[in-house]
Amino acid sequence: MKKILTLILTILLTISPILALEDGSARQEIKNYGVNKRIKINESNLDNILRTPIVDTSKKIYDYGDILTTEEEESLYNEINSFIEKTKMDMVILTVDMLFNYDDENEEYATDFYDYNDFGIDFNNYSGVILIRNKNEETPYYGIYVIGDSQLYFDDDRVNITLDNMYSYMTTKDYFRGFEYFINDMNTYYDRGISLTNYYIDEDGFLRQKYVMPVVPALLGGLIVSAITIIVMVKKNKMVKKATEANNYVDKSNIVFNTKTDVMTGSFTTHYTIQHDSGGSGGGGHSSRSGSSGRGHSGGGRRG
Repeated sequence: MKKILTLILTILLTISPILALEDGSARQEIKNYGVNKRIKINESNLDNILRTPIVDTSKKIYDYGDILTTEEEESLYNEINSFIEKTKMDMVILTVDMLFNYDDENEEYATDFYDYNDFGIDFNNYSGVILIRNKNEETPYYGIYVIGDSQLYFDDDRVNITLDNMYSYMTTKDYFRGFEYFINDMNTYYDRGISLTNYYIDEDGFLRQKYVMPVVPALLGGLIVSAITIIVMVKKNKMVKKATEANNYVDKSNIVFNTKTDVMTGSFTTHYTIQHDSGGSGGGGHSSRSGSSGRGHSGGGRRG
């Protein structure tokens, strides 16, 4: 009976994605709620898990808001697959129609959708990017959230520029062109390379800053070493016996000395090089946020 019920729920899920969006009961019939074992299930995230629909992760476009035509979805799907093939990062477009009064609610829903459906599972650190468009008339919203190694390429500055440039498309409901702009921007930024060169991604998907030796302490250390070396050299020079018996080696009948002076000139030079990072905007101030899954992500969104 349990197997039959699971089969019926799976069929309903396939036929009606809108039902799946509103009803997470399908997860209750699946071992571990269909969640990857890397994610710890507890009282704080169980409701989030159960409200997140189970989807076929190969589709990449989930138009629950019904704002794209079939032809537009096909075109975007091909562009997304090209992005995935090139970058080895996942990409998801999600549209909904939900009354979320706070931006955090949209962010949480989008990142839950990504994490609890195992997007990025084929890539390092589950890397990928998800675009959410909430078309709700009272609280319209769109956001871009990046997961895993994608955070090194698509930092807050790059995400915000893309969001700003998409604004006119979102507000005029020219969604297809807006989504194309999003995909093109992600391709462009990937081609430019990693922007957060001083960061890495830890095992939980959070941005961590690499340790870089501070320039001032390194400079002071170099000066101290140089000063000590010079002092040692000077002391050694003072220990050298002056050539007071030089007259023994001179033919006094042929050379007349008006003044006899011994002069010793010594010099010592030391130099060092201070390494400077020539990368992008990885200088500081970048961080990840935790989703309900406990995994890290970054990014942002706009009302409109």
